[in-house]
Amino acid sequence: MQFGKTEIIIVKYNQGELENECVKRVLEYTNPKTYNLTVYSNYPHNENLPVIFNRCIERSDCEFICLLNSDAYVEKGWLPKLLEHLKYGVGAVAPVTDNATEQMQSRGTGIVEAEVMLSGFCLLFRKAVWKEVGGFDEHIKLYCDDDLFSWELKRRGYKLIIVKSVFVEHKMRVTVDSIWDRKTSDEMMAHSKKYYEFKTNRKWQVKYNDDLE
Repeated sequence: MQFGKTEIIIVKYNQGELENECVKRVLEYTNPKTYNLTVYSNYPHNENLPVIFNRCIERSDCEFICLLNSDAYVEKGWLPKLLEHLKYGVGAVAPVTDNATEQMQSRGTGIVEAEVMLSGFCLLFRKAVWKEVGGFDEHIKLYCDDDLFSWELKRRGYKLIIVKSVFVEHKMRVTVDSIWDRKTSDEMMAHSKKYYEFKTNRKWQVKYNDDLE
């Protein structure tokens, strides 16, 4: 086990410049001694996203795991600032952003506890916690895998923390809309919501917190 080191996992969908910029920013703005980088091309395989996550995480020997969407752009100092708040009792941490429900907040100081979930576009957690909850649910193809992961963490008493000092730009739906038509992606979302409600026995919900100036 590489204690203190983070496995950054990026899943690509043949989106060229968009995904290259994502990887470029990780390389430019992250201390190379602190992480390993796994870039997995899911084109044209189109496997269920949680299957890829679980396989990549299982293979990693890093203490920490960071899932990063290929349409998300990190900034200088992002990783150590997030790691700083991954303390005892915290299941996962994530940044503020311009496009991700509860995390749609202005950059600031301090932390905020998420009421419902943390988005998987940039999500940092311990591998040990991933093991504890049984990994990501592989029945889902796309959408709500982060909702279920958040739910599993919260029901075990872990906190979900939004770090206000870290901002990660998120080009939401750019990748999805380039692969599937809107009808297909909406159907996948509806299926994932229904599965979430079946598994958790609770209504799927989303909390918006848009205080961006």
